[in-house]
Amino acid sequence: MTKKSRVCLLLWILIAHNIYATKIITHSSRNISAFKVQKNIFKKAMLKKISRKSCDHNQKCNYNQTCNNKPTCCKPGPKGKKGHKGDTGPQGQQGIQGPQGPQGIPGPSTFSDELFINAPMMTDTFASTPNTSFNITYGDGTSIEAWVMVFGGDSGSANIVGTQFIIPSNIDATQPVTLTLHCFNRVIPGTLGNVQFLVQTDYKAHNEQVGNTFPLTGFAESITTNVYTIIDPLSPNIRYFSLTISLNPSLMTGKRWGYISVNRVPTEDPNYIDPIYLTEISIQYTKINP
Repeated sequence: MTKKSRVCLLLWILIAHNIYATKIITHSSRNISAFKVQKNIFKKAMLKKISRKSCDHNQKCNYNQTCNNKPTCCKPGPKGKKGHKGDTGPQGQQGIQGPQGPQGIPGPSTFSDELFINAPMMTDTFASTPNTSFNITYGDGTSIEAWVMVFGGDSGSANIVGTQFIIPSNIDATQPVTLTLHCFNRVIPGTLGNVQFLVQTDYKAHNEQVGNTFPLTGFAESITTNVYTIIDPLSPNIRYFSLTISLNPSLMTGKRWGYISVNRVPTEDPNYIDPIYLTEISIQYTKINP
């Protein structure tokens, strides 16, 4: 073998030896790393086992105690009692007032008082005392006075019956006030039809003028009653009926003297053309609480 060949062989042996040594070192390093990993896993498992043995995991929570540097709160305790209700906070500010709603339907009113004006307290254009007396209604010696109310037509105008009164000082002008006409009709064979009245009122306070000359305009209000259909009684009886209207109580505020005018007006056909007899006027109102 030549010298050159021996050198080459020696180099080849050295290279092969280095490669083998490198493989051995790499394998050993891997074994050492795997050993370290296994060692760490074993250490953690042992610590966890020791922790389970040394900690009381069934005790109530107490975050001030520790086990292995961790709070010993492994099982929650029973729920405590409900605490006392706190004080009510201060009332908030009142909200903005909403818009006013529509006016409701007036409910039934229980009138606490009533004034009346009978026939002798009325007058008309032609007389100062009642012009009709029913003398035999309850037999001899009895009399019912009334004012005849004629229907205006071709033969003449309807008569007007008037009266005056003092407005009660204890009237509650915020409550409803009504006026009722109390009337009679008698038997007139062959006559049927309807009747209706016009009621006009006025109210005055101290030092006010009365009349219809400028600057005054006359009555404060004019109201027409409902229509009433005449029903004949059995002769010689007379039949009583009444018609009620609502007055405007605000017109009476601050007033003391009142006047009422009543007359018949045409109504829906057929009109009752024979006389009706007005015997009483009453005013129903509510008193102011004492």
